[in-house]
Amino acid sequence: MHQVDINLIQTKTKPKEWIFISVFLVILLIVLCVWLWTLYQDNQQQVEYLEKSIASQVVQPEAVAENASMNEYERYESVVDWTSKQTYSKVTLLEELSKKLPARGYFTSFVYSENSVELEVQFDTHAEAAFYLTSIQQSPFITEARILSLTKENLAQETAVNEETFVQPRTIGIYEIMLNQEALKNVSPEEEESP
Repeated sequence: MHQVDINLIQTKTKPKEWIFISVFLVILLIVLCVWLWTLYQDNQQQVEYLEKSIASQVVQPEAVAENASMNEYERYESVVDWTSKQTYSKVTLLEELSKKLPARGYFTSFVYSENSVELEVQFDTHAEAAFYLTSIQQSPFITEARILSLTKENLAQETAVNEETFVQPRTIGIYEIMLNQEALKNVSPEEEESP
């Protein structure tokens, strides 16, 4: 007799899933390695680019410094050319205008053009401003002078130094002065240097 073994309980057979899982893991590992390699290559390219950029910036300041010194030289050269072309010294004119100021008068603005000067001066009173106009009109270096405006300085409030003394607002005069260039050209350097 033959014995037949009948097993009514099914045994699980291992499906071949482990093959699929291992293939999937291998593919995932390959993709990960490729991705990491491309990141590494990108970083290397960026490092090379930055090195080249830094190297070019190190070289450029030397070129800029040479260029800047050339620009300064050209600027100084143009100033020297301009001063050599000036027909007379402005020092003589400034000395003439300043020596005619009253004791407490002073310039607040001096705008020079080729044939004229616009001058802003502060005085204590309107009378000093008028006297200054008269005195500069008598100068041999000036052909014509006139007052463009005469105003009192605006103070926010009169401030008391003590109960008896108040600070008075000052007079501001703006003058237009036409220059006698021939007289200014004829000033010798010795005359200009003398006090």
